[in-house]
Amino acid sequence: MGHLVKIHRRGINDLLKTGIYSIRANLRDRWEKTTADVLADAFCIRPGDYLFPWITYDKITGDKNEGFKYVFKVSSGPYYSDEDTEFPIKIILEKTGWEYKNALSEDSALDLFGSKLLWNMIGFKSAGRGKANTHQTIEEDKLLISKLDNLNNNLKTNINFKNDKEKNLIKITTSKIGEYTDIENKRIISFPVKERLSKINYEILPFLNGNKFKQEKCLEAWLMEFLDSTTNKDILFGDQAKINWFGNYLFYGVQGSNIDIVADVNNNNERQVFTIELKRDKLNVSELKEAVAQVDSYSDYLLRAYSTYGLNTVAKKIIICNGFKRDCLKDKNLKSFLHKNNIKILFYEIINKTPKLKNFTDKTG
Repeated sequence: MGHLVKIHRRGINDLLKTGIYSIRANLRDRWEKTTADVLADAFCIRPGDYLFPWITYDKITGDKNEGFKYVFKVSSGPYYSDEDTEFPIKIILEKTGWEYKNALSEDSALDLFGSKLLWNMIGFKSAGRGKANTHQTIEEDKLLISKLDNLNNNLKTNINFKNDKEKNLIKITTSKIGEYTDIENKRIISFPVKERLSKINYEILPFLNGNKFKQEKCLEAWLMEFLDSTTNKDILFGDQAKINWFGNYLFYGVQGSNIDIVADVNNNNERQVFTIELKRDKLNVSELKEAVAQVDSYSDYLLRAYSTYGLNTVAKKIIICNGFKRDCLKDKNLKSFLHKNNIKILFYEIINKTPKLKNFTDKTG
């Protein structure tokens, strides 16, 4: 799968020197949520994925909005650099990328009248708010590359990175997560907002509050790292499933809302598109019904988006939460309601600071 990253020309110049895509963010009072947000985006990136820099206008230097001109592939990441205060999160690229002579402008890429739409790119542009990167389907990757190829008569120049290993890079993982504390909060907010991302304790991420995630985004970050682990893949999609791609926080049309997770899976000769809605807490009846309505709407949208490519897909819907409240568990119509709406329910639990997914049964809550 591919990832769109908004970047200025000065960022491109640094990338071309280092072979590393670097991420920054300003962390304000809810710094743990923003940190989890940034890491969820980064954890979604896998070795071999495409990375498409989207070169935007830089109000500081005046460098223009160029659009798309480069294509790279990911080698590994995310890492934390303790020597970079401004851009501490690092994604290392493969040694070879390529550059086109003529850039594909935003207008050409965001063609709203084409038979096939770059719908994730359109949503990214329409949202107009910060996000480290967003993700594309396999078909969108092919379409974007074909647009660049056609504009440049299939001519491109290879870029070769030295890829000298940067010193003091620490692999980031949610395998070790700890309690969010007031002491840690005071430490982080004592730094300027531009420096806080570089001051996080990446060796034990402060994502927990008791036996739950501190924020829904913390659950999302953990899932993005381990969605395709054998255990999680089997419980989410089935043991015969093959994941084609997945993405987090994907833009739902142009109205500003977002789909928590989308996964594209081949399963028993079916191409299935999973819409996954995340909830940090236990749900009561009204909250469950609201979540089901969200998932239904998102799922319909995804099927329409895929149909523009002539693809025949099957919608699948999952809600992941911390459990059901008593009124849900006592509701005699619960099972029939979930069956009627074709909703799969998974609970997350945290035991000894280790998250785990489990199937909903009559005896779980």
